Amino acid sequence: MPFPPINPQSRQEAARTHFEKGSYLYQSNRVDEAIAEFTEALRQDRNFARARFGLAACMERKSRFDDAVREYQEGLKSDGSNASAHFDFGNLLYRTGRTNEAIRQYMMALLIDPKYVTARYMLGNCLERNNLPAEALQEYRYIIKTSPTFVDARVSAAHCMEKLGRAPEAIAEYRAVLDLDGSRVEIRRALARLLEQEGLIGEAIEEYGSIIAVSPGSVEVRLKLAACLEKKGRIYEAVREYEEVQQLDSKNQTASARIFALRQAKLRVDEIVDRFMVVMALRMGRNDPYFNLGLDLYNKGLFEEALVEFRQAQTASPRVPEIHFAAGACIVRKGALDVAIAEFLEAVWLRSDFAEAHTMLGILYERQGLLYEAYQEFTEALKINPEMAEARSRLKSVVS
Repeated sequence: MPFPPINPQSRQEAARTHFEKGSYLYQSNRVDEAIAEFTEALRQDRNFARARFGLAACMERKSRFDDAVREYQEGLKSDGSNASAHFDFGNLLYRTGRTNEAIRQYMMALLIDPKYVTARYMLGNCLERNNLPAEALQEYRYIIKTSPTFVDARVSAAHCMEKLGRAPEAIAEYRAVLDLDGSRVEIRRALARLLEQEGLIGEAIEEYGSIIAVSPGSVEVRLKLAACLEKKGRIYEAVREYEEVQQLDSKNQTASARIFALRQAKLRVDEIVDRFMVVMALRMGRNDPYFNLGLDLYNKGLFEEALVEFRQAQTASPRVPEIHFAAGACIVRKGALDVAIAEFLEAVWLRSDFAEAHTMLGILYERQGLLYEAYQEFTEALKINPEMAEARSRLKSVVS
């Protein structure tokens, strides 16, 4: 008796039923059962590309990568215009280190669908992995232009810009990422690091401070913040951060060493500015009551109260350079060396031959790492007064 004819339509329907069941099982993480269903679907219809792609995904989940590659290749023979399949195949190749082959699959996906954003992003990742940051950046920029809220593309673009030495553009991208998602602490760290690297210390301080606000126990970030505060001459705040580090990690040698070094250096600066204040007192005499009261408070170590009196003296006599010097001295003694600079600058603007003010500017610039500016100020002080020992000794240090 002859066998009944095979109905192709019924076999395709059976294949679809097994495919749908396999898809459900895969989503339920029942991978072995899903493999059986996809295999049965392909037995019913060997050209059923979607079943083959499902089987490939199962093989990948089981770490049977060679089998997964083979299934993707077979499936794409039947359905080569499936952009998602090319993308998924590219992801498999990328994860298994076959980057050049992955590039081809992502490019195929983009040929089929030029608006396939994630395929373009992964293409950029491949180019970056192949040490082609300029080419990768082109892909990321295309994404940013068409999908400006694609955060990961902006992050990757910033990384490429860093590799290409385009730090200002990288900084702008990191800021754009934080505007879109301010919770990305790792991006704020990268931004702070780059700002510090580019000498934008004040902005780096702000970013490190923002990180500490959400992660107060981070010793690494507190050390970086303290180092930046040092560079800006904000000695009191730097010491406070190092002390916070000691509270978090009592054995931290960096914090202990920096606290000791800062206090020793601050003592030397304090000794110099105190000697100069004796000179200011002699020049001013006893004619200005606000200045005299400020000087008495200064000598008692009440620098905040002394500054209030010197401000009163400035209001009454705004063009007296010695008063500006005295205000700057108070601020130095409070440990805010960066703020003191403005007062000493005002003093030398009012009186260009003010050797003591030039010397203090040199000292404060040197503390901030601005060696050329320090060199200029020490040189100027010695032109005015060749016997200025403080300027001469610091000039030798700067030159060396």
